[in-house]
Amino acid sequence: RLDGRPFSPHQGEFINGVLTLREGSDFFANQAVSIRLPHSGDGPLRLDVLPQDSGSLPEVEISWMQPEQELPEARRLSHGYTLHLDLQPVPPNKLAGDFHLVLPPRYNTNLSGRVELYTDDLRYRDGAVDTRHDSQATLEYVATDYLQRRHATRQVQLESFPAVRFPATSLLATIQARVDGQQQTYELPLGKGAQGWAVAGDEYPPLPAEPEPVAPQVSTRAEEAPAPTPRLDRRQRFSMERLLRDPSAYRNLMVRARTERGGLAEGRFLGIDQDGNLNIRRVINGPGEALYNLAPAEIASLELLEP
Repeated sequence: RLDGRPFSPHQGEFINGVLTLREGSDFFANQAVSIRLPHSGDGPLRLDVLPQDSGSLPEVEISWMQPEQELPEARRLSHGYTLHLDLQPVPPNKLAGDFHLVLPPRYNTNLSGRVELYTDDLRYRDGAVDTRHDSQATLEYVATDYLQRRHATRQVQLESFPAVRFPATSLLATIQARVDGQQQTYELPLGKGAQGWAVAGDEYPPLPAEPEPVAPQVSTRAEEAPAPTPRLDRRQRFSMERLLRDPSAYRNLMVRARTERGGLAEGRFLGIDQDGNLNIRRVINGPGEALYNLAPAEIASLELLEP
């Protein structure tokens, strides 16, 4: 139960360190819970938090829509709750396992059960990417696969792809990609048919299968283990250009935007709409939320507040 009402989430994900369970398919969920966790790797996720714990703890947010309101109500807390997670990786892109969350009595929220969470916005069918699924990640996969087969090379890296608002059935995407180290610009007519999304006129054959990797030689000498790779702090190289080029990499992170007129918008970055504007959500005092919709040209400076 969430805020005293039955809660039956049909969508779950764990992307960029944020665990989200949603009920409802609209832009604002009918009911939702999100938890910002100190974990973004590919391995198991195990965590236990008790009401008396203190220090740096995961932030929990619950939200729900009321029939007479246009924006959801939301409550956020960073301590005083019980949380148990025991999630294991399930290939190709899921975490699955036990989930248990109990908030203080005034929130009337008790969630317990088994969850399956997607770790990216791709979906799979029979072991292959399901191109029928509407998501930015699906379109980027289709474009990358097309360019790989067109140029007969796997060395393709997308550098920009326009934000798309769904539902949609066709679009002309102007993209930039690095192919075999050379930057190129393409206009790709993408359409969705019975088999899913594809580039119009695509008749390029599949790439040959990659050779099996050769097993490394096992050394009998004791070798010093390599030092762990330090976690990158995305704030150090953050810029408006990087966010516009890859908005999914910064979704649900805290940002602060200062406008040319001296205004300040601070909250969680939701994404970029079909007009190219930044959507930033901030919970305000009392019921409801503030949703900022800012054009890049209005923004004098943009800061990323989390690593």
